[in-house]
Amino acid sequence: MTSILTNTGDIAQPWARRHLQKLLKPGMKACILAMSDFDNVKDQADWEKDYGPGGTWHAAYEKPLQSYGIRDITWISPFRDTRTDMLQAIHDCDLLVLPGGAPDLFMKRIRRFGLKKAIREKNLLFGISAGAMIQLQDYHITPDDDYADFAWQTGLGLLSFDLECHFTGNRHQREHLERALEEKDLETWALYEDGGLLVTDGIVTAMGRVERHSANRTES
Repeated sequence: MTSILTNTGDIAQPWARRHLQKLLKPGMKACILAMSDFDNVKDQADWEKDYGPGGTWHAAYEKPLQSYGIRDITWISPFRDTRTDMLQAIHDCDLLVLPGGAPDLFMKRIRRFGLKKAIREKNLLFGISAGAMIQLQDYHITPDDDYADFAWQTGLGLLSFDLECHFTGNRHQREHLERALEEKDLETWALYEDGGLLVTDGIVTAMGRVERHSANRTES
């Protein structure tokens, strides 16, 4: 299994491309599981404003994939598609994209539609922010504008380390990263905006700017 973990969908940038150009190939089929929103997206009309053609995130997700020659892109909507539709789309794709948003709500919807097993069976996953976090067994949430409190959540159980996404190196993030290390002692990767991870069968390759933290040391 291979996982691409980033903060951003823009993997057309050189820091990502040098690692992914042999992995993402023209003619591949991609499926974007677009159900990671916060609760302000309440129906298909709201969903279309975010993900439909001309929507806020449509081009931001599709253009980087198209830069690799991936043009067959399917979008899954929790408001439009049946569970059968979703399972078929997940099964048929070569690359499953897990978007950013609310990781706890993303997992809740994955469980509600019974998609966990199908996702875990995919050979190639691309997780962005929340979509990266939910690939972990356990992940922490650092308080920010969307989440008031520090919390631990359970993900898909595909990866056994922890992440600090959207890392800038500020004191607030470092304090909560250290708290996470103290509580669970999981190796933690801090991802700057121009950084990510490529994980293939448990082997982690750093892409761009990241920091690797353990209980005893930090590596850049």
